[in-house]
Parts: sequence; structure tokens; C-alpha cells
Amino acid sequence: LNSLQSIRLHNIAAALWYVLEVSDNSVSWEDMGTVLQEMLPKLVAGPFESASSLTKQRPVCLYHYTDIAGLKGIIEHRELWATDCHYLNDATELDHGRDLTLDKIEKALPTLSGESRSLGDALLNMFRSVPLFDQLFAFCLCTRKDDLNQWRHYGASGRGIVIEFDSEALSRSISSGLLVPVLYDEARKSEALSAEFSRILEETRRLDQTESLAGYRTWALYVALVVNIKALWGAFK
Repeated sequence: LNSLQSIRLHNIAAALWYVLEVSDNSVSWEDMGTVLQEMLPKLVAGPFESASSLTKQRPVCLYHYTDIAGLKGIIEHRELWATDCHYLNDATELDHGRDLTLDKIEKALPTLSGESRSLGDALLNMFRSVPLFDQLFAFCLCTRKDDLNQWRHYGASGRGIVIEFDSEALSRSISSGLLVPVLYDEARKSEALSAEFSRILEETRRLDQTESLAGYRTWALYVALVVNIKALWGAFK
């Protein structure tokens, strides 16, 4: 399982940046502040919110394999440090999530028309070309207390230790991340992507499109969608 870094500030910064980009300098700072203030609850909503089934069957205990130096650091600093996903054993795993997302959008495009098609094209371009803060960090745990492969790769070849965590207590203590299962099954990955798409699209439908700032609110939601979807990629294997 991975604990994904909080993307709240990234969402806010991305929304601010994108509103500026699409405004063509025609929106005032006051109007932009109004949009962001109203949209903050939606912008800071993290991924998996609408795919809560991913966490319903969380094991009672989770295990982290490390060496003596790792344990010493955790105890002395009373902290758990996460690793930048770009520096994990297989950094291409993030590319896997991107490819799944692009494929999902590309398959949906032929079924769209009018404004929906325009939005679909815009989303595709955003996923392809806009970085939107790609940083994701992972703290990895295992469901098995005594696993040979874990000992070999992370437990100093059997000379290290394994730390047992109460999964619910650990989840409550994570103030800047999410405790979620790694997804290997393609159907579950697709379900997680669909759930996040549906959540943001439903919020978009609720907007009053006749209101003067509706367009900026829509784009703020779509930026949130892009950043939240990218956070999901950290759990795709």
C-alpha cells in the first residue's frame, strides 16, 4: 500500500495558474479570488473520495520492512518519510497510469459532441502537455508479516526488522496523505479513474452556467480533476 502525498496546495496553485492562462487578462484578481474561495472545498478534495470501496477492506495490520538504521531514524525523529515516486525501483509506473488515462479519454471522445467534445479534447491536451506538479511520494507497506521477498529487498537480507502498524491508527495519523491499496487489477484501475471523472463532472453539472464566472469555475474543477487523476497514478502498478 502507498501513502500518497497531499495534493491540496498543488490543486490550488494549478487552478490559479490555469485561470490566469485562460483568462487572457480579462478576469480581475478579485473575481479570481472569488472563484478560488468558492471552489476550494472541491479543489482540495483528494482522489479516492468517490472510490471509497478501495479502503473498505483495509487489513487490521500493515507491515513495513526496513533495516536497523531505518528503525533508528523513525524512532529518533518520530517521522515516516515517503519516497519520490520518480525514484522508486520502477519509475515507469507513473507512465502506466498516464497511458491508462489517455486511453480512457481517447476511447470516449468519439461518443462526445458539442461542448462535451470540446471539454474532452481540452482534458486530453492537459493530460498530455501540462505538468501540473507531478510530484508524488510513497511510503510502502505490506499485508504480510513474514515475507521472504520483503526481507530480501527491504529488510537487509533478513538482518533487518519489520514494523507492525495498526492500519486505522496509521490512517488517522496521516495528515498530508492517503492510505490506499496498490491496484494491480486493470478493472479496478478503470473503476478508480471513472469514479474520479464522475465526481468532478457531477460538480460541473451543478454549476450555474449563466453566471458570469461559470467558465472559470468549470476550468478550476477540470484542473482539480487532472491533478487528482495524476495522484491516482501512484497507486497503479
